[in-house]
Amino acid sequence: MNSRDLGFSFGGKAFRLYDRELYLLDRLKVQFVYGQREILLDFADVGRDHLIKAYLQHGVLDSGINVVSEHLPRFRAPRTDLGRRVPFLVYNSETQNQLRSFGANAMAVGAPYLYISELRSVVEVESNHRPKTLVFPRHGILSHPHTPRLTDILKMIKLWREQADSDIVICLFWVEFLDSVWHEACKLSKVELITLGVGEVFPYWGNSPRRIKFLYSLNQVLKDFDRVLTNDVTSAIFYALYEGKEVGVFPHDSRVLEDQDNYESALWENLLRIIPGCINKFIEAPKYRDRVNKILGVESKMDAPTLKKSLPTEPLRTLSKLYLP
Repeated sequence: MNSRDLGFSFGGKAFRLYDRELYLLDRLKVQFVYGQREILLDFADVGRDHLIKAYLQHGVLDSGINVVSEHLPRFRAPRTDLGRRVPFLVYNSETQNQLRSFGANAMAVGAPYLYISELRSVVEVESNHRPKTLVFPRHGILSHPHTPRLTDILKMIKLWREQADSDIVICLFWVEFLDSVWHEACKLSKVELITLGVGEVFPYWGNSPRRIKFLYSLNQVLKDFDRVLTNDVTSAIFYALYEGKEVGVFPHDSRVLEDQDNYESALWENLLRIIPGCINKFIEAPKYRDRVNKILGVESKMDAPTLKKSLPTEPLRTLSKLYLP
């Protein structure tokens, strides 16, 4: 007998166990992005065949979680197969308390990125310090990639060099890295182009090392550079400041700073609330250490036994098949 032969009943309907697992994996798939789930499970010494039965915060500024507006409603946690809503696992206590005030079940565990330093031995690589500025351009997603023309990219590279006042290395999101136009522009401009891995795979729970080690790669590349430049709101701003790097935020479009009630403006508004005065210049990390530690949830980071006890997990046969010896 296998998982397809077993089942359960809910609401007068019969479901196979296999269907139930796929339902849970689909509803809670965001935890697999950037390998955040694996970081928490590895640190807590819980097998990777376990699903975290919670909605894990996607990024430092997460739409619908800690970034809301009139046109950006608050996100409601998905329901499990029994109809109950799963808890939120969030980075910091402020987000936790805010969600609880709306009646949601939420627990702060710290940003998974914070746990990497204690797991580094798993993927330790040699440092490669570079006296250049690392650039994180604005990026899209697979269904809506950001695809500027060759002439536009060449202009951006010229501008980034001027803003950085140094040589640059461009780190593209994996979606844009697949675009040959970026490679052509960087070749013409004699600029090194890198990427950190794949943010998500299909199926979402696939055990590709390029997904699982994404944040490890980010952690390593941040150690290799002293300065970071970006033209968009990205979690890398906060991770770079946490690592003690100088960060320059130069908006790709000045209109995003205007009082517009939309998703992008809401992100910029929250960035300026957390890190005031960070626009169109490089800022030094020590000045913002307390603010960055707060948003990343340094005070909420748990030790391994506490995290293991706190994480709501369930082993799934669908996941166990990925980790057979």
